[in-house]
Amino acid sequence: MLASVLLAVVTAMPWEPIEVQYDLSESTEDETLAITTFKWSYRGEHWTVLLPGASANSGPCIEVVGPGGPSAALCDGLVLYDPNPVLATNGGKWDQVYSTGLRPCNVHHLLEVWHNERWQVFRLLWPIGGASGPPPVPLVTIAQDRASGRWAALATAFEHRVPDGGDTHGIEVRDDGGLAAWCWWWRSGSVLARRSWLASDSPGRVEWHTGPTVYMLQTYNGIPATYATDPRDAVHWGYQEVAWHVREAGPSGGVVEAFANSPRRVLGDEDLEDGLVIPEQGRTLSFVWPPQVYVVPYRTKGRWLAAADATGLAQREGYDAVLFRRRSGRIVAERLVQHQKDFLHSTPVR
Repeated sequence: MLASVLLAVVTAMPWEPIEVQYDLSESTEDETLAITTFKWSYRGEHWTVLLPGASANSGPCIEVVGPGGPSAALCDGLVLYDPNPVLATNGGKWDQVYSTGLRPCNVHHLLEVWHNERWQVFRLLWPIGGASGPPPVPLVTIAQDRASGRWAALATAFEHRVPDGGDTHGIEVRDDGGLAAWCWWWRSGSVLARRSWLASDSPGRVEWHTGPTVYMLQTYNGIPATYATDPRDAVHWGYQEVAWHVREAGPSGGVVEAFANSPRRVLGDEDLEDGLVIPEQGRTLSFVWPPQVYVVPYRTKGRWLAAADATGLAQREGYDAVLFRRRSGRIVAERLVQHQKDFLHSTPVR
């Protein structure tokens, strides 16, 4: 079954950009600049984010100073390089915007505030640079109870890749009025994790707790729609999203059909440049077998089978076919995926 993804109706003001001051220190070893602090004021309250330094006595994570004094942030998944490079040459004001995600890009200010009747939330992010592609972006989220003024900070990071085509990170309001913060994080291979943390104002304090994590297959064949609580399911169901029901199968090929549209979203022709054929409601297609077919059983390692053996699997109605259109125009069933979960497009009405 699909996992709950903490979706909720958010009734709050949009994110408001805030100008933030930052201080730098210079490293004599590698001639780089390191951020030491971020500072800002909002509605008469002053906030400071203190980053760990190069000293062996430095704390393991970020410290935040706000109303009521300092507090260590809950650190979960945050990796800070030492020193922490900043994409600037001098200290001062930082009110730039930062684009995240793939297509379409989402633009965030480096410091933003958001609030509803119960909560006020600050979100601070900054790029840390990198020589081999965009690294995770550090992110500090501060949740403050507006009635009491109590607050708690969360320090994590997020990935630029966004498999579901949405945002890289966000805040949602739960049914009980508490907050859920989430962000995307690379797990392994082509699987990304949507990690979450829950903020609640228990008597006397505000606290962050680790929430559920869901997974999704990252693919360049459009935008997947299927979350899973197990990364192995995310991979398998990601394949099933684009697999057709096999109506007939013989030694040379067969016929497939789709009973509904695939949940996979396609934004443009470039999503299908490798020839993937997405299932469409009511459509039937004839296909041929290639000499070798890649078979993907559920939760076990895939394997290559000769076309004759793949035909036998397809005839048992336990496998669906993933189709690709070759340059010659032929439609080839290059992959068989075990039918583990029912999807509308590939599950016959019984």
